[in-house]
Amino acid sequence: MNKLVLAAFAACLATSVSAKPQQMVVTGNPSLPSWVESTSRSVDSALERVNISRSETGVTYVRFTCDEAGKPQNITTVRTGMHAPNLDRVGRQTISKIKSLHPMFDGAQPNQLVEAAIVIADDQREIDRLLAEVKTRAREQNAKWAARGVPNPVVSLAIVSGF
Repeated sequence: MNKLVLAAFAACLATSVSAKPQQMVVTGNPSLPSWVESTSRSVDSALERVNISRSETGVTYVRFTCDEAGKPQNITTVRTGMHAPNLDRVGRQTISKIKSLHPMFDGAQPNQLVEAAIVIADDQREIDRLLAEVKTRAREQNAKWAARGVPNPVVSLAIVSGF
């Protein structure tokens, strides 16, 4: 059975402590669209190295931060629509195989919290239905963080892979 895979990202603000550089180096962070493109390639590469053949179909949400080199760390499953241990495994393994997400996009905070929605589906109809679920959750999360007064609460990104 062929499975379609979608990874959608939401970057969220997190409290953090910033390390001071030894010397000043002037570099520009990429724009959000450039970062999305780069992240898409990283996710594509990571997904190619994860066995999804035994995974359930559905959505799993994985949150993480990145270390100073941009390697994802503190990877946790935060929500799955059903009991789906293999789907959760696919989500965590995919993120753990990403080499680096640095440099982060312009406006990202140190230790930026990132949420990835990993979607596994058997056909285009199912991927469309699950993508609608991911978009609904992103809107709900945006509204929650905006109500709390968190500046720039969520940037929703959709990265399609496996087609």
